[in-house]
Formats: sequence, C-alpha cells, structure tokens
Amino acid sequence: MVEKTDLIIDGNALYYFLYYTSDPKLDQRCGGDYPGFKHEVCKFFKTLQDCEVNPYVILDGEEDGKIPAKIYTHSKFCEHFKLDPALMPVFASIAGNDYSNLEDNDIFANKSSSPGDKITEYDRNGENIKHYHVRPIPPSSHEQKQLKLQCLTEYLSMQDERRRVFEEALEVQTSVLENIPNQLKLPVYVTVFWFKSLQQHHCLHALLLWFVCKPDGPEDEFERKMKVLNDEGVSNWKPCVAHAFSQWQCCMRQSLHLNQLLLSPLPEPQFAR
Repeated sequence: MVEKTDLIIDGNALYYFLYYTSDPKLDQRCGGDYPGFKHEVCKFFKTLQDCEVNPYVILDGEEDGKIPAKIYTHSKFCEHFKLDPALMPVFASIAGNDYSNLEDNDIFANKSSSPGDKITEYDRNGENIKHYHVRPIPPSSHEQKQLKLQCLTEYLSMQDERRRVFEEALEVQTSVLENIPNQLKLPVYVTVFWFKSLQQHHCLHALLLWFVCKPDGPEDEFERKMKVLNDEGVSNWKPCVAHAFSQWQCCMRQSLHLNQLLLSPLPEPQFAR
C-alpha cells in the first residue's frame, strides 16, 4: 500500500481510468455523467488524503516547462456569446456535446428509389396499421413531353393542366360534372371520390340535401329550413353515420389543401359553418 509519499499522476490516464472502470458504470450518452464522474474523482483523492499521499497531477504537460492553462467561467462565457444561462444545456447539445444515431427504418419517409423499385405505402385497416409495397407507374413518353417545362411560371399559367392534375387525383371525369355550378364543383368532386368507398348510401342523400339548401346563403334562411326538416323526436346516435361524414370531411380538407397547392384551379366554397 502506498502511503506518506509524493505521487506524480498522469492526468489523462487518470480520468480515463476513473470514468471507464467506475462501479456502477457511468452513463456515456449526452456528453457523459458529470455528477457521477465528480463523485468518482472526489472519492479517489479522498483515499489519497487518507493515506497521506500528496498527488501531483499532470494533465498535458509533456516536455513543457510549465502547463499553459486558461480558466473559462460560466458567467463570462454567457456574457461573451450573449447567451441565457438557462439555455446552456441546449447550447451544449447544439455544439456537439450530444450525439445520436437514430434509424427510422424508413417509417416516416421512403428513400429515393430508382425507376422500377418498389415503394412502401401505409394504410389503416380498422384499428391496425398495415403496409404494402407498390411499384410506381412512370409517366409515358408523351406525358413526359407535356410535363417538361422550362420554368415554374409556365406551369402556374396552365390552369387547365393544374385542374387536370386535381381531377386525376380525385379520379373524377370532367365531362360528367360540366353542368354543376362552379362553387359546388369542388364539394361534388370530393363527394364522388368519397362515395366510391361509401357503405351507408343514405348518407349521400343527407349530403345532397345540404348542397340543395345552399348553406352559404343567409344564416336565418338556412336555420329555418333545417328546423322544418328537423324531427322533434330524439334522434339515435349512429357511429357508422358519424364515421362516414368524418371521412367526407377528411377528404374535403385534403382536397382543399391540394387545390391551394395547385393555385386554386377550382373556386373554393365558403365553409363558414
């Protein structure tokens, strides 16, 4: 046992030894476990003190006659870089004191695929999420020539082309809906798309009634018509009907976003209520 003597210690080897041989093991994530490491260092030098050993720790002197060192204080650092002291942990992470090696396994985004490679799509089956692989359909040579634009402004000026993209997304034929008023075209497009997978067909009748009553008219008139049609009895709650109309609302919301993305090739209806 070493006692009552002077001892020169290699500082680099010391803190490496204390950190990686500690019991229990110190956490190495997020820059390290500083409180735990401090406890190990204090315990080591307390043992030397109990044995009356005077340690001389050389951190990085090598062959220099003296050890050059600068002291950086917390307050001066924040003052120099104009940082809020409460944000120091965030600054440490941004500066690289933290690290991560996350792999999402393409759950949130598919990697770019070469022509012919399959891509993964996700869908919901009841309460379960399922995924399946599909092969993208590349555009024909004729379509590629049509979509070849020199600049974005050319596409923005092609209202018919933007409308065709919208109609193809909703799988709607323009010729069938030519006589529909402009303000109702977008809701009708959405309804046609929604109706293809609809199981409760009486929901369509209620939706068409809403179109006919023109809810974008005067509020008093709309409420009066609804009161006439309202049954005085208590209606039964039907989850399947609520689910069907919820699907329609989702289709409408996404279609509105697509229409806005395409610079509104179709006029947007008023949905004040």
